[in-house]
Amino acid sequence: WRPQTSGTDAHLRSVYFADAQRGWAVGFSCTILATSDAGTSWRTQTSGGIWGLLSMHFAGAQRGWAVGFSGTILATRDAGTNWRPQTSGTDADLNSVHFADAQRGWAVGFRGTILVTSDGGTSWRPQTSGTNTHLYSVHFADAQRGWAVGDAGTILTTIDGGMSWRPQTSGTNAHLRSVHFVNAQRGWAVGYGGTILDTSDGGMNWHPTQYTAFPPPWYWLSLLLVALIASPGLRKQKPKVEPESIADRVVPDSPLGENDFDALGLTEIAAGLSRFFRNLNTAPPLTVAIIADWGYGKSSLMRLLEGDLRRNRVRPVWFNAWHHQTEDHLLAYLLEAIREQAVPSILTLTGLRFRLRLLWIRGPRHWVANCAFAGLFAFGVGLLALPGGFADWNEWIQPVASGVALLVGLFGLAKPLEAFGVTPAALLKSVAAGSSIQSLEAKTSFRMAFERQFGDVTKALSPHQMVIFIDDLDRCHPDRVLQILEAVNFLVSAGGCFVVLGLAKEVVEASVGLAFDKIAAEVVAEENGAAIQDAELRGRAKRKEYARKYLQKLINLEVVIPRPTPQQAQSLLTGTSERTLEPPAANVIRWMKRQAFVVVGALLLASAFGGYYAAGRFTPMIEAWVAERAQTKQTSEKKAETPPLKGGDKGLTPTPVPTPTPTRRPPEEQPSSAFRPGAPPTVRNWWYWIFAAVSLPLFCFLGWVLSRRPDAVIHDSPQFREALRLWHGVIVRHYATPRELKRFLNSLRYVAMRWRTQASEPPTPLESLINRVAAFLTRRWYSQPGQPTLDKEAAIVCMGVLAPLGNGRRVDYADIAMREETVAEYLEDHRKRFGALPSKEDWDRYYAIMGEVQVR
Repeated sequence: WRPQTSGTDAHLRSVYFADAQRGWAVGFSCTILATSDAGTSWRTQTSGGIWGLLSMHFAGAQRGWAVGFSGTILATRDAGTNWRPQTSGTDADLNSVHFADAQRGWAVGFRGTILVTSDGGTSWRPQTSGTNTHLYSVHFADAQRGWAVGDAGTILTTIDGGMSWRPQTSGTNAHLRSVHFVNAQRGWAVGYGGTILDTSDGGMNWHPTQYTAFPPPWYWLSLLLVALIASPGLRKQKPKVEPESIADRVVPDSPLGENDFDALGLTEIAAGLSRFFRNLNTAPPLTVAIIADWGYGKSSLMRLLEGDLRRNRVRPVWFNAWHHQTEDHLLAYLLEAIREQAVPSILTLTGLRFRLRLLWIRGPRHWVANCAFAGLFAFGVGLLALPGGFADWNEWIQPVASGVALLVGLFGLAKPLEAFGVTPAALLKSVAAGSSIQSLEAKTSFRMAFERQFGDVTKALSPHQMVIFIDDLDRCHPDRVLQILEAVNFLVSAGGCFVVLGLAKEVVEASVGLAFDKIAAEVVAEENGAAIQDAELRGRAKRKEYARKYLQKLINLEVVIPRPTPQQAQSLLTGTSERTLEPPAANVIRWMKRQAFVVVGALLLASAFGGYYAAGRFTPMIEAWVAERAQTKQTSEKKAETPPLKGGDKGLTPTPVPTPTPTRRPPEEQPSSAFRPGAPPTVRNWWYWIFAAVSLPLFCFLGWVLSRRPDAVIHDSPQFREALRLWHGVIVRHYATPRELKRFLNSLRYVAMRWRTQASEPPTPLESLINRVAAFLTRRWYSQPGQPTLDKEAAIVCMGVLAPLGNGRRVDYADIAMREETVAEYLEDHRKRFGALPSKEDWDRYYAIMGEVQVR
């Protein structure tokens, strides 16, 4: 195929050749082109029509007809040298015309219109089609047998020259656009969605034709590129050699990662803490200490907890105090870590939501300035859009004024959206300046501004809370330990956040005690009659007591990492443990992360093929929609452009207005439309590019939706809340003050979150899909996450209330009923409401979890 020069920009809708040399083409604006040299050159013919033409047909080389919008019919007897209008008697758009000979012909169009002529078009009369469906093509095998097709799979046939039309069953709802028969039995019809129908019995039975559309050659070349990208991930991995000695089992002294082997069961503790932080009823501020001696996995637990929070759309802040202890001012570096890590990017949905909430929080605070900046921005937009500007302004004044208004308005509106307007560098500068009045004022001003902004940020992060991790506190110098603790006190006072400290308790207590050694010595010196040796011992005890009370005031919850059991120690040495059957989604997603090249290559391949396929499927629909819009526009213009008839001249045909001959462009200005094998038509190329460009973001968005965990926040179960209401009378007797009630609830909520298994986390849609496909293929059904066992949460409340009466062991219900009549009534109410009291196994697990935690 090669392009030919048409000499017109009009949309061409139909072409007909009488022989190998002579042919005609028609289109919009009543364009008619003719050629006598097989299309080497095309010349414009004067149609004399007003509206667009949609179809044409010739009976021989001289006589021809063209039909189009609003019932237009043109005819020629001299091969198109002269065209004259014929009276159709309808205003419906005519989409197709066909003549069996020079006298008998038919035209079809909108609303089931069928016209017939037996005198070469001198007179046209309507025929009854029996349908209101738009018809788009008509074809006659002879003067008696014919077919017409249209929307919704409509096929009509006649065996008496159109005197009667009857429907045929097409077997499709696709819009049919063309029909052709080679004889009275054999024919085809085509339409939307690549529909091709054929018949060999005159249309009594229509059968869909199966065919395959192959992508262009460049697509197959892209497979080679994808294979090259994916080849590193497809290489065969070397088998792991089993270790031969215990020395081979030594693991590096670094925190555990997400997929590392966890022999100590820290993953379950991290998951429970994560659920505790994500519970909407866990109210900040709250400081949690991860307590263990050096080398027992504090950093590993904190890293696992950080990863679990990050997977659930919480943005934790990580700060290693040991790495920054040599800096001049630790608070400045801690605040800088918060600025860098806690604020989500504005390019994400979470970041957009965060900034809108931030604007909602800060907007009323400076509403006058915000309204002024918004008005200035609107003024700049209006000034820029002003068509002609002001007559007395110079040409450069209007765009400059508009640009200044836009920039100032944007700058003013962006200030409330900035999370932290002050930088910790200002604090460092004020400290370096010495202790002058000016530096102290700058330091105070910075603290107040950061405190206000920090409070706004923590509110805007809702429903998630800010979680700040401070690791290796016990490895710092005593004075640095105190600085960090003072900074933590500043943060929990400034805004609602959670702080997680990793520390060895005795070391930190000793560091805090040394920082207050003079106070402890002064207290001991006031005690008269004390010996020097006793004074030193009592001073050390006083420092330790002072440090303990200091930490009790600051730390609300202590989580103690348990010592490894013999089974865990064996697993750590041998690298093996008893593991439950893991759902395949975890392994598949882990493999996808490792084989990133394969996943990206497959995504690019799917995007390229999806764009090509989508363009091939939807481009004809879009073009047809555009054409229908153009037809509607032509029809609406008819009423406005038709010359009015003189009075008394009813029934006369208006004088046609000749259409100006389009100006022929020079050959060098003709657009290049070289056709490549396998490529889509030139007129559709831009649609293919659009679909290919849209498909990649669409696949990325689909992947983001499938990998997004549905509910990152946790709620107290109805059983938990109902049990609290049931035991309310006993609880308020044991815990009188609000602080005691809050600490009691924190302890119960922590136990409830730890009790829930790791599988209780709601799965992502991708995980659910992979698990279901794997279960279908392997016939092995895996437990689906997302439905935690919540019936024990009422028992947790019951055990939390009764535990103080048991002195660290399981409560004897009969004994407690005899000693406490009121409690006996509550026990009976609990049994009636929840079915049973906590069992021995429940008490054992409760005390095992409570052994990890101490509530302050």
